[in-house]
Amino acid sequence: MRKCSNWLDNFMDYTEKMESPSNYLLWCGLSAVASCIRRQVYIDMGQFAIYPNMYVVLVGPAGRARKSVALGAALGLVSKLPD
Repeated sequence: MRKCSNWLDNFMDYTEKMESPSNYLLWCGLSAVASCIRRQVYIDMGQFAIYPNMYVVLVGPAGRARKSVALGAALGLVSKLPD
């Protein structure tokens, strides 16, 4: 049973008062979802499977863009999940 209809929208609502730009928060939320999915989602090609990879890099001025604040919000939620 689902606890929320759209996790990413709920994450954006949860972080809307943070100083980080919304695009940083969005990509950190997407990265959090991807880290939870792990290798459970793939495309079965018969003889092999294709697993999607996601690499997220936040780029901005050092110390002013609040990159670590956005990352900390997502990491804080993901780290509480059981393996």
